[in-house]
Amino acid sequence: MNTLVLKHGREKSLKRRHPWIFSGALEKVEGSPESGETILVRSHDGKPLALAAWSPQSQIRARVWSFDTAASIDRAFFEERIRKAVALRAASRRHRREQVHADESHLAARRAQPRVERRGPAERERLRGRELEARE
Repeated sequence: MNTLVLKHGREKSLKRRHPWIFSGALEKVEGSPESGETILVRSHDGKPLALAAWSPQSQIRARVWSFDTAASIDRAFFEERIRKAVALRAASRRHRREQVHADESHLAARRAQPRVERRGPAERERLRGRELEARE
């Protein structure tokens, strides 16, 4: 497998799980990977860090597929990733829908409570006159 070796200290972002490897982080490329090919990313001392897609024309030279260097980047890998993403999105939608219904319940409960309105002196005087007329 073609390999990308990082400069000393440039593995820090990968260790924090940042998926991009910029051109300035490259020490050397071992082999001659084609654009889009999966490559092994190693630290300056040879430690395997990730598997990434090679992009020689971009400032972002590699985009990490997996931080598990034993993973197989194949059809099954992508199918599993997509399945997980769809499940997360469905769970997120359910949560949002539950939140909306909870908010609606809260609003309905607020509507059932008596309204307290603040009125200015002129409005109070006008209403007091109506109350007196209604009593007569």
